Amino acid sequence: MSDVQPRVLLISPSFFGYERAMQRVFAEQTGREVELHDERPSNSSALRAIIRVAPALLARLTRKHFLRILNTTEHHQYSLVIVIKGEVTPLWFLQALRTRNPNAVFAFYSFDSITNSSRCRSIFEAFDYLYSFDRADVAAIDELDYKPLFFTAEFTASSSNVARYDLSFVGTVHSNRYQLASSVSRALPTSRLFMFYYVQASWYFWLMKLTGAFKGIPRSAVSVRKLSRDDVADVFRSSRAVLDVQRYGQTGLTMRTFEVLASGAALLTTNGTIRGEEFFDEERILILEREGDQSSRVDRFMRELKPVRQDQLHQFELYSLSSWVASFLELVPMQTRAEG
Repeated sequence: MSDVQPRVLLISPSFFGYERAMQRVFAEQTGREVELHDERPSNSSALRAIIRVAPALLARLTRKHFLRILNTTEHHQYSLVIVIKGEVTPLWFLQALRTRNPNAVFAFYSFDSITNSSRCRSIFEAFDYLYSFDRADVAAIDELDYKPLFFTAEFTASSSNVARYDLSFVGTVHSNRYQLASSVSRALPTSRLFMFYYVQASWYFWLMKLTGAFKGIPRSAVSVRKLSRDDVADVFRSSRAVLDVQRYGQTGLTMRTFEVLASGAALLTTNGTIRGEEFFDEERILILEREGDQSSRVDRFMRELKPVRQDQLHQFELYSLSSWVASFLELVPMQTRAEG
């Protein structure tokens, strides 16, 4: 990396603290302060819902929010501007930033399916580089290039790992996650299981029960308290295998995919697109169907599962947050770095 490092402006929604981890690693690699601004005016549940279904209602609030960001950044020159997701970020704001920073590299990254969050397409013209974690979106949209997600440092496997659990699951309750996780658990004749199901609030759980969406899920099985990322990492490093179930309609590989494999655990996943990845290894990754009895497949996979090798972990460093950040910094020409 050159001694002349880019000055980075990062605009991202709040998502489980990953935006802060990104800011921290960008700062570590550039040796410079990295400015982070939330693209949402607020992260209240009500406002987030309105952003999804009726963003026009928030036009004045959104404009005020991005004018504030422009005011905050007006005395700085950036060589790299990164927008994550772009669900709220307006085109006029990016155009104003470009006018102030004509030599900056503008990059976009989506960690959500464009099908689920298509508003970002209205700002594509403002970027020099556009990336998505979803191969299906990349295949369907010419402007996009593929860039998978990453794992943070907490999930790096340790030589002192001890397998306290044969199988674990940590995630929000949605779709048929609970039913599938319960079915997979029954395939293992062991009490060495860690199953953690999260819901946003008790009232939300009971509302979903009334609608039938949470049919068969007892209240005692779910928690309204999140696990910290450190706690999740400890569970994964202490597991022989971890189950991951993506949302219906999502084909991009979740963050969990990379966190599990980096931790040294094997992966049981419902996402068949993982077959197309260079790191796919049928000895470490079992692809499950969302419906039907798969107990015999799970039982056989677990019985034949061997401890992860160090060379496999070393090769997986390519998917660390450090590598992800470095790939963005490499987009900035040396001349632009010097100016930033």
